[in-house]
Amino acid sequence: MKEKTTLGLLRGLGVLALSFLAARPFIFKRPEINLKTEQGIERFVLPDGPDGYQCSDYARQLATKFGKTFSQRDAWDRVYFDEIEARIYNNQDLKDYEQQGKLKPGMLIGVKYPGSSFREGKDFNGNPRQFTHTMCYIGKDEKGELVFAESIGGNEKFRRLSEFGNLEAKYVFSEMKKR
Repeated sequence: MKEKTTLGLLRGLGVLALSFLAARPFIFKRPEINLKTEQGIERFVLPDGPDGYQCSDYARQLATKFGKTFSQRDAWDRVYFDEIEARIYNNQDLKDYEQQGKLKPGMLIGVKYPGSSFREGKDFNGNPRQFTHTMCYIGKDEKGELVFAESIGGNEKFRRLSEFGNLEAKYVFSEMKKR
């Protein structure tokens, strides 16, 4: 008899807890970071992307906040529809390009992402995909490290250059090609 009473009490508490949670909206704080700008240190809050956003769409939408316009294409097709600012052979090249003024906030980078389920497909012209992920460069953090914004599986986040791990930058795109 005691077991049934305990089980009933636990069930009742579970229902009570669920009703409490349902009555209070979850407060989800968007990722934010301090960036160095010409005006000093500014807080940058990562905007939310609509459900189901692919990385390429998210990066493109974020680039508009920096006054940039890119094609509405998959990551791997950007080589055909967006201006290639630079071909990257080593992730550290991104640092060099930024120092030379060739990498600016709002530019997109094409990234080879070994964990991607899109690796095996073909691009717009039927060629093997050179990369499967897109990030948006947003600037430098307080320590001077390059910071990128991305969406993986609908989860938006910041990634510093030092956090690339096995990701390989392949291209820097400046804007949509002029037709």
